[in-house]
Amino acid sequence: MITILTEAGSKQGFGHLTRCCALYYESISLGYETCLIVNTTEPLPKMSRNITVANWLDSSVLMQFISESDYVIVDSYLASLHIYETIAANCKTALYIDDYMRLDYPKGIVINPSLYGDKMPYKEKNGVRYLGGAEYVIVRSEFQNISNITRNNTRGNIMVTIGGTDILNLTPTILKALSNELPLIKKQVVVGQGFGNLQEIESVADENTILHNSLTASQMRDLMLNVDVAITAAGQTIHELLSCGTPMIPIKVVDNQTWNIKGLQELGFDCLDSMAEDLDSVNWRKLIENAVMYELMTFNGQREIIKALMGGYTYENLVFDK
Repeated sequence: MITILTEAGSKQGFGHLTRCCALYYESISLGYETCLIVNTTEPLPKMSRNITVANWLDSSVLMQFISESDYVIVDSYLASLHIYETIAANCKTALYIDDYMRLDYPKGIVINPSLYGDKMPYKEKNGVRYLGGAEYVIVRSEFQNISNITRNNTRGNIMVTIGGTDILNLTPTILKALSNELPLIKKQVVVGQGFGNLQEIESVADENTILHNSLTASQMRDLMLNVDVAITAAGQTIHELLSCGTPMIPIKVVDNQTWNIKGLQELGFDCLDSMAEDLDSVNWRKLIENAVMYELMTFNGQREIIKALMGGYTYENLVFDK
């Protein structure tokens, strides 16, 4: 049994759930019995998979879902070190998805599924193996095997996607700035059920603004393939945009996206920091004109992660190997 533990909600966002669903489907496709446990108090998007909602951050609840014969994947910003230690002590192999060296993880495998993941300064620790980089980037199946398309260079069709939530209320700011600076461009704005500012977004939307609410993966892919540039939070969505070859302007909206930004900057992207820059005063025209993505990137990190989990590592031979 492979057990996947994650979380979702308006405060945490839905990026963890998105990549855990990709891991779930990959595990099922490889023939493993798999369950997905989500800690949330909010309704989840409609999904064609079996999800168990439970507060596994409570160790007494957690122990109902894991056993010594299980392989366990954890993707969390909320779980305490105690919870990780409990998991490691009560399963066959534990694998932890990490974005920013959040904890000093116990025995197991730490995967950093980002472009910069293989350059992260993790410290050597007995019993822990660190893996990361583009080879482990997770994208949903809809974003794999995409063919190159020819894009026009008019830059008149812009996507704005800040993720499953907009806790910093950035979307209205960006929309107003775009409307003032580039009034004729078409703005494709993606919102989700975690948005608490939908009314404000609607109030600043002009006649060239189209709102897309809670898109499916295939709908999101098709939109990415048909816009000229995307303005996006620097979370999980950046990897889907890279898969589509969509020119983009990434924005750091939370501190844990710092390493994603570093990876994108190494690729040559102009990136913004919402916590350090006034988005009202950004030269959006220049950024949109300069946004370039020359070729598609192919990711299948979910398969590599499942392989690492099931690859026969023992805690005695898991060593830091960088």
